[in-house]
Amino acid sequence: MVSVRKEDRFTNIDSKQEWLMEKEKNIPVIVGKRGDKINIEKDLYLDILFPESEQIEENVINNNSLVFNIHYNNFSMLFTGDIEEIAEKRIIEITNKSRLKADIIKIPHHGSKTSSTRELL
Repeated sequence: MVSVRKEDRFTNIDSKQEWLMEKEKNIPVIVGKRGDKINIEKDLYLDILFPESEQIEENVINNNSLVFNIHYNNFSMLFTGDIEEIAEKRIIEITNKSRLKADIIKIPHHGSKTSSTRELL
């Protein structure tokens, strides 16, 4: 489950409980945000595309899902979480098209009618 925090308020109790458990057990937590590059090992990294620091207010949990491209050598996969059309449009608006290209895409929001716009695909 992805925790969406806004000024230390959680959108649901499960997220808060998970975060507290991780904190108690000293599990390192990385909160990814747009522009972060997380190196995992040589030639393998995450390029975080979304969310931005300012959240989309409509359907907060889904539309502020972590969206990232994972790169390994010349291969990439785009993970889109549960974003819907409003978030897809925002990502397209603020992201260089080359950063969105991928060999495989995990279709947003389970391929529902509220996502997977032609522009993103």
